[in-house]
Amino acid sequence: MSTRQNKAFTLIELLVVISIIALLMAILMPALGKAREQAKNVLCKNNQRQLITALVTYVADNDSQPLISEGGSEFWFNQIAPYLGDDSYEYDPQANLKGAMAVMMCPSCKPPMEEDPTTYYNPVITNKYQKSGVHNWRYHVSSEGNTYNTQGSKNEGSYTMNTWVGGWRSNSMREGEPSYRKSFRDAFVQREDVPAFSDGAWVDAGPMYDETTQNQPPNEFTSLGAPLGNNMGGMQRVCLDRHDMGINVAFTDGHVDRVELADLWTLKWNKLFQKQHDITMPKSQR
Repeated sequence: MSTRQNKAFTLIELLVVISIIALLMAILMPALGKAREQAKNVLCKNNQRQLITALVTYVADNDSQPLISEGGSEFWFNQIAPYLGDDSYEYDPQANLKGAMAVMMCPSCKPPMEEDPTTYYNPVITNKYQKSGVHNWRYHVSSEGNTYNTQGSKNEGSYTMNTWVGGWRSNSMREGEPSYRKSFRDAFVQREDVPAFSDGAWVDAGPMYDETTQNQPPNEFTSLGAPLGNNMGGMQRVCLDRHDMGINVAFTDGHVDRVELADLWTLKWNKLFQKQHDITMPKSQR
């Protein structure tokens, strides 16, 4: 009658097994990370698809007029909230961020920074990238207008509206002013190359119509946000390394696509925007 002998693993065998597991982890982790980012990208596109659907519905209900606010007390996200299924957002935005208005948040973004946003929103540092590209923006409205502070901030989001399509009615954007004639604000236009919403570092952006300083790409990425400069209102707010050197864009015809950063200059941001096809971007520093 034979007896069974229990044989333990030798140290060498254990080391071999551990090495194999470590090798498999090294192979699988990048793939898992890429799959995770792809899932976030899909969710981001779905968010923007809901935003553009809400905007198109708003326009249809308002005789084809673009979504324009007077600033201060409300902005585009307040106006389309009811079309996203949230009738109380205007009165208590913070309480509703996890409800229907959760579509304002890109899953690739982090919560707003705790420091005073003025320290990372508008400093004058040419050709650098601001931190807000990887953080949601904060938008606090006071009785005097919009203020960039952390105390009492209620509105948060990850997406930017093309100000040439709609948004805040600044003095330069009023009918009859030169800037107004460059915009699509006389009537909402549905085109496959006109951005309405996109990933962005602030609530709105208005890429200029010619090769101005603020319309040029940055020299380097320093913190995966918008490039800093004297004029913060243009391409700087949307040229972000948020989705593998690209951003998601919702167009006025209703479709949503991921756009490579260099291809942002090939879109029709306003009526006079001069498309460029030879933009060179710096390498990502992720």
